[in-house]
Amino acid sequence: ELIPMTIDEARLSELRARMPALPQDTLDRLLNEHGLPEYDADILIQDPEVVGYFEDCVRLFPQAKKVSNWVINDLFQEMNERKVSVRDVGLSPERLVELIEAVDKKLVSVNNGREVFKKMIGNERAVKEIIDESGVGLISDDSVIRTAVQEVLDNNAPIVEQIRGGKEQAINSLIGQVMKATRGKAEAGQVVGLIRELLGL
Repeated sequence: ELIPMTIDEARLSELRARMPALPQDTLDRLLNEHGLPEYDADILIQDPEVVGYFEDCVRLFPQAKKVSNWVINDLFQEMNERKVSVRDVGLSPERLVELIEAVDKKLVSVNNGREVFKKMIGNERAVKEIIDESGVGLISDDSVIRTAVQEVLDNNAPIVEQIRGGKEQAINSLIGQVMKATRGKAEAGQVVGLIRELLGL
């Protein structure tokens, strides 16, 4: 006669805790606990090590979508180009968060932050040091940006007339020119605000 096996509940819990998370469990956590869009979560769960890296970043900087953008767009690209795992990229979660915070505090634009990201790989230099050395920090002086915006407006009378005539999407062309004039060191939202202010919109 077969004797039913019994297992200690505490031991069972311990065994379950040691088991790797199932993809669906991980997906649910990314969607529900971190509030990520399905697209982001689907990409992240392809690599369990990346999920761990992402969650380490979120513990330090609890804005999951911003972290996810950098992991998916920049970290994955670095891993793919060099054919290495996230462990071997040469950028700790703490370092990536340092960069995300610099972008969040408007010390550097997202686009120029990508240049800084490349220069952070494989070293422990402070993000602020790399930003300063590269000359890509955002311009904090409002008058400098205001002057650049005014020059672009003065040199683009036809586009200005289009905008005043109701074709507001033409503002994008002016934004692009201001960003070029400032080497991407103007904050886009500030540029839009100044364009609208100077045009009386």
